[in-house]
Amino acid sequence: MCGITGFIDFKKNTSLATLKDASLQLSHRGTDYNGDFYNTNSNHTIGLSSRRLAIIDTSVNGQQPMVSTCGNYVLIFNGTIYNYKILREKLTALNYSFRSNSDTEVLLACYITWGKETLNIINGVFAFCIYDKIENKIIIARDNLGVKPLFYSYNNNHFSFASEIKALKSYNIELSIDKKSLAFFLKNGYFPNHSSIYKNIKKVKPAEILELDLTTQELTKNKFWQIPEQGSLLKSTNEDEIIKKSHELLKHSILSRTVADAKFGVLLSGGIDSATTAAIVQENSKVPIETFTIGFEDDNLDESASARKIAEHLKTNHNEYILTKKEALETIKCIGRVYDEPMGDSGAIALYAAVNFAKEKVKVLLSSEGGDELFAGYQSYTFAKKWYPVFKFLPKTNLLKFIHPKISSLSSSNSVLDFYNNVNAYFTNEEIDKLIRPSIDVPAEMSSNGDDLNKLLFFDINNYLPEDLLMKADRTCMYWGVENRDALLDKELVSYANQIPESVKLKNNVKKYILKEIAYQYIPKALLSQPKKGFSIPVENWLKTDLKDFVITELKDSSIYGLVDKTMVNFILNQFLQSKRGYYRKIWILLSLKLWANEHLAKK
Repeated sequence: MCGITGFIDFKKNTSLATLKDASLQLSHRGTDYNGDFYNTNSNHTIGLSSRRLAIIDTSVNGQQPMVSTCGNYVLIFNGTIYNYKILREKLTALNYSFRSNSDTEVLLACYITWGKETLNIINGVFAFCIYDKIENKIIIARDNLGVKPLFYSYNNNHFSFASEIKALKSYNIELSIDKKSLAFFLKNGYFPNHSSIYKNIKKVKPAEILELDLTTQELTKNKFWQIPEQGSLLKSTNEDEIIKKSHELLKHSILSRTVADAKFGVLLSGGIDSATTAAIVQENSKVPIETFTIGFEDDNLDESASARKIAEHLKTNHNEYILTKKEALETIKCIGRVYDEPMGDSGAIALYAAVNFAKEKVKVLLSSEGGDELFAGYQSYTFAKKWYPVFKFLPKTNLLKFIHPKISSLSSSNSVLDFYNNVNAYFTNEEIDKLIRPSIDVPAEMSSNGDDLNKLLFFDINNYLPEDLLMKADRTCMYWGVENRDALLDKELVSYANQIPESVKLKNNVKKYILKEIAYQYIPKALLSQPKKGFSIPVENWLKTDLKDFVITELKDSSIYGLVDKTMVNFILNQFLQSKRGYYRKIWILLSLKLWANEHLAKK
């Protein structure tokens, strides 16, 4: 696991010192080794740099940038290739001679042997760049589900990329706020999968490959994988067979992510997803594994007792930390330092504390993001399915706006997916129009396929999962120099789960029915029957009490550095202070925007 950055400058003005400064901004992502590749020829200057967190082959032999023995290929790589041992055996049989035991060298050898077909052969998480001197191209790719981040900019004959935005700022990119992306954030709490908070900085999408021709300077973008359409792979709709196959793929997904030469542990929240992950890992371990739980002083949110009972049943070496209100509040106030973009997900606060606690014992953490999106775990899925047919027949009148803006936005939804996104929205489109002047359209939602339930899951897997949950996990873990592994997100499991029909996935309206049936094979049902409270903080309560004065100080009479309309912010703040229902969510988003801006705009 690493932080990577690099550039290609066709004007040949970018120095090695600039590359090193960009790399330094990523030093928290890789504390073990760092290295640079820098070369100038008649056409361009190229620089590649890596900050390495050594997990597989922790020796210097796995150092990056890695140059092939022939000298024609240079690789920098952030991630892990989980099937690297199998691929190594195949390459050895083809007489490839290895210099290290690292998955980095296996990835490089795969590309030398099979070219871009490598992307269909490897199974892992990755963001990498290969300088191919034979083809005179730069090849950049991001993994199938977007676990590993990669940002880029291409302006004025200068192409640059990095694991985090902060490194790109070293290349003196002209930065201005992308109002369309900001509008998307105000509605959804995260940024689109193709763009960032800045106009000139884009994201490599999940399962996307970029090729920069160093002769023509042409940049091309293509998808190398996509989730198969529903029904294209499923051989049987028999419930028992589906559970059996899901179990098989789930075990493979989880256990493949335990490959490491560094110590690892499992985040255990007390819910179905993490409990199943811990159970499968422990069953296949000869020694007690490390599990980690964060508890809260607020009993209404504290799941530590449930997690402790599960850990005792599994006989793990359990570690528990109670996050005090004081610590959590201080973390909220400084959270803008951790993220390059506003962080709308309040779960980042608890995760920040959990990783800080776990880093004293382990270098790798298995988390269980994706269970809700693969197996239908959110209440909003069933709500949307049930109520969209009702709301779409409500009359479109101003009376609905008077009753509540949310009701008006729900009644104007034009599909179950649109309705679902309006249910989860922090701000309605009309409120966003008033916050951002002139009016900016919220980007169109991604199309999907299948039955109504799988349309919603498909959208979240392609958007909410990579750009909120996985982004949160990556930035928070790497801030503390810990590798995060998402135990449930093997591409084969995701492909299969998308095939499962609504009738089985949400049998009798039981959320995560399939995953629960698997979990009960390892853990007594009684230990998993507690209502899920979420790996989160009591945002509403704290905003109304301990954080109230802080919120007023940050938001009153604020345009947040010209990003939003001051009058509208004051209106929202006053509604919140009058305890109007639902306004705490809007305040949290505005506060997260302000805390980010304090760090990244005020210091320009």
